[in-house]
Amino acid sequence: MIVDVKKISTSALWGNRLINLSGILTPIVGIIVDYSGKVIEIKNPIQYAIFIHFKNNALWLYIALGVTFIIGWVISKNGKLICYKALQKLIDKLQFIAFPNFQNDVTASHRVTLFKYEKKCTQRYPLWNLYRWHVANKEGKGKNSGWLVPILRSGLHTKNTKTVFCVSNDSRQKTEGVAGQGWKRGAKLSLSNLPLITKSSGTTERSRYAQLTSMPDDMVSQYANNDIPLSRSIVSLPLMDCHGEHWGLIVVDSTEPDGIDEQELDSAYRAIIEPMGILIEELG
Repeated sequence: MIVDVKKISTSALWGNRLINLSGILTPIVGIIVDYSGKVIEIKNPIQYAIFIHFKNNALWLYIALGVTFIIGWVISKNGKLICYKALQKLIDKLQFIAFPNFQNDVTASHRVTLFKYEKKCTQRYPLWNLYRWHVANKEGKGKNSGWLVPILRSGLHTKNTKTVFCVSNDSRQKTEGVAGQGWKRGAKLSLSNLPLITKSSGTTERSRYAQLTSMPDDMVSQYANNDIPLSRSIVSLPLMDCHGEHWGLIVVDSTEPDGIDEQELDSAYRAIIEPMGILIEELG
């Protein structure tokens, strides 16, 4: 699932507010509990009744404040917001450099996506769908496979995508997409001048596109039937953490057959690969 940095920023803001609120109220509760023991019932019966009631329920207040702190810590993303923001800035800049001739075009047509390799993924096969997992295992896309999951995408559009690509540990033929093939290769993979696929495209044209891009036939048809433009030029670039371990991929794609300036892209990639490696190390 692609991370929306703006939503994380809002979440982090409220998370920090909850943490601060619990931090302020906890000692105040302690002070009130301590003071309640000093109130004399005969002199201040009403005040005494109020403070004793407060003292008797102090445990529940402490529990509530503890829960508030935990909720705040969880929704504040545990300090990863800065990493996400920095990565978003880098891929937005990469988009600007890779598509110099399309700066005024719709950004969804010329984009940069950051994929992370995951050993498990339920976005395509939910855990409750046991039959689908059975079929996936028979197809070689189950327990012996990994998944390339989109984490961040440049621009403001198409951040709600749930498309993931299977990486089969058994077979290159069962590995999906340019992203998957790029992961298996561990090096740059580039395709251009891919055929234009629309809703009116026939089975032969769709199958040819699927073969060229290593996408499943049903995925190509799903895009075409829903009028979702398919990429006509794609570049996959390996992404490693600061220890040199393969972490994921940067995938640059365009709906134009020659939309990517690969010379500029390669230059920018070499410049940002090291700082990106440090940032993704923090994400785990």
